Amino acid sequence: MAAAAVIFLVAGGINPAQASAAVVVVGDVNRGQELFDLNCASCHMGGKNYIKPQKTLEQDSLNKFLGGADQSTIENFVKTSQQHKNLVFFKMPGGKLTAVDYTDVTSFVSDQAMNNKW
Repeated sequence: MAAAAVIFLVAGGINPAQASAAVVVVGDVNRGQELFDLNCASCHMGGKNYIKPQKTLEQDSLNKFLGGADQSTIENFVKTSQQHKNLVFFKMPGGKLTAVDYTDVTSFVSDQAMNNKW
């Protein structure tokens, strides 16, 4: 499955005119879960936040603190928050996530949150 090229409308029988109401997954959620488990779970296992407990990865919390639980909102936050920008991802080449990695892992987080999977 190509990460950025795949777009799923996750709600059966959606009319294209109603697509904005659907959950849109941009990246590879399965690969995103692997990346999350390797790089994010130490602070965010099970959708928690062990650094700032009130700011979980659950949909209500993401909506409250980020303004949304969609993939692009989460990706923008992770890429621009000072706390995340300074992280070294030791399990990644060069200690950094690539653009595709960010899309995949934030697609996983969004999917978990928007579908109440945490």
